[in-house]
Amino acid sequence: MSIHEQSLPSKKFNSPIIVGILGLLLLALLIASSPLTLCYDEPYHLAVAHRVIESTWSEALVDPKSQSAAGPLFAAVHVVLQPLTKLDAPGVRWVNYSLLLLTIVVLASSVTLTGQLQWRPGLSLLSVPFLWPCVGMALTELPALLAFSIYIYCFLRLLEALGDNPVQVKPVFYVWSVAAGVALGASILGRQTYLIVVPSVLVLAFLKPRFWQLGVITIGTALLVCVWPFLLWKGLVPPSQQHTNSGLRLQNLMLSLTYVTAATIIIRPRWINFRNIPFVAVALLVGFVFTWLSRDYNNPPAKSLLMRLFGEKFSLLLGFIVGAALGSLSILWCIETVKRGWRERSDLGRLFLYATLLALIVAPLKVSHLFSSRYVVGALGVLVLVLFDNKTERFENSRLCLGILLGSFMLYTYY
Repeated sequence: MSIHEQSLPSKKFNSPIIVGILGLLLLALLIASSPLTLCYDEPYHLAVAHRVIESTWSEALVDPKSQSAAGPLFAAVHVVLQPLTKLDAPGVRWVNYSLLLLTIVVLASSVTLTGQLQWRPGLSLLSVPFLWPCVGMALTELPALLAFSIYIYCFLRLLEALGDNPVQVKPVFYVWSVAAGVALGASILGRQTYLIVVPSVLVLAFLKPRFWQLGVITIGTALLVCVWPFLLWKGLVPPSQQHTNSGLRLQNLMLSLTYVTAATIIIRPRWINFRNIPFVAVALLVGFVFTWLSRDYNNPPAKSLLMRLFGEKFSLLLGFIVGAALGSLSILWCIETVKRGWRERSDLGRLFLYATLLALIVAPLKVSHLFSSRYVVGALGVLVLVLFDNKTERFENSRLCLGILLGSFMLYTYY
């Protein structure tokens, strides 16, 4: 079933939307009362924007003193908005908040039922606690997430147009294809990990031969938009950050899958199938053993929040137990997602979303330094579209409230 053709909305009052709006207000309150000094990684990323203003783009991007591994999109956004933000706190933090609002609108436009926007997928982002620090601080994820959400929207519209016109190629196909390529290229300029979704376009071109020309246009446009910094760097990251791009880390793949599973449990827990008890038991055991062998005991999920609430000793133990449990559940998540994707493979829109999501989960494998939940934020836009079901689940409001509260606490610990 196409993402644009799911069941009609219930006439029942949709209270998750109200909860989401209240979450946005709470986030705005936290930003408004945030410190007047830059914190965490804000100075490192904003230093690139300062360098651009003081010199040139080429000098800023190859600066040997740079401590930012991200592409130039974040710096470009803040250079443009510098007259408003003065590149200082708290003004710079409102940029990501504004980009989150735009992302919610784009995701709402990506799911339409009888011509109406669907706000729940975008607002459900607020239930993911590890998104909050990325929005409440001047970090690099939101500009790329917005650009990538626009890419998803344009590509879904392209596939929708192809479905309506199975024989004749129309100019609108090329418009959507180029627009998708520009948006994908911009997202790669924000976070280089989005390069990994290129194969998902090739998969569709292979399955639908008539699509190959449009797929090539999309990929070619994206590469034209984003290739220049890679040529300047002679690699995927700035010269000063080459140590972050050496080799593969299987541990990061498991952690990425774990964080996506945690987000799924909050957004739509019934996605994971627990009906086959023996199979579930084996999968949980395998996941627990794998997590036990791969997880860093001293780096639990939400470490800063746990430390603030429980102290070092108990928080490390609790974090390891929760991480191991999520690692076990992530095996079930992966199996169920692959099964659902296979069942829905005849719907190109859904197949595209599944392929894109799985590719983004694999992306942190290439990051060779310490893992961060920020690496998974880039997958949240497509995750909420994959998980979307217009039928309200039990305790949805409670889960949304819990995620908002945990997210606000996480952000507060960074302030």
